[in-house]
Amino acid sequence: MIILDAKPQFLAEVESITHTRRFEGPKVHRVKRIVEFSYPVDSTKNPMVQLSDLVAYCSKKFLELENGYRPRWPEEAKRFYAECYSLIDARIARKELVDRGGRDNVALNGLLRTARSTPVGRWKRRYEIVSS
Repeated sequence: MIILDAKPQFLAEVESITHTRRFEGPKVHRVKRIVEFSYPVDSTKNPMVQLSDLVAYCSKKFLELENGYRPRWPEEAKRFYAECYSLIDARIARKELVDRGGRDNVALNGLLRTARSTPVGRWKRRYEIVSS
């Protein structure tokens, strides 16, 4: 999903990315449907954007905790974000990265594997999260 505020200076780049994702590369990796909004999306008026904002925000804060960026936060805050992340994590259908085929994507696959942020092992036990 791309939420894009219309900016004429980026029109050529957006058109190029859209064309590449829809028509180039293996069929299984192509974007099947693109929905265009002819108006800027305002998250205060669209509840689905608000929900995705909340999911992204809670995930980001939890992963900041897990990677050591918020060591002085109170335990209550740490537990709150861990509980939020637990709810999000339980609904993720696929948790492993899917490698893109082709020799041109080997470097990209490796970069994504090393750059992605994941929780440290046994995080549920550390935050005393009971799986339901």
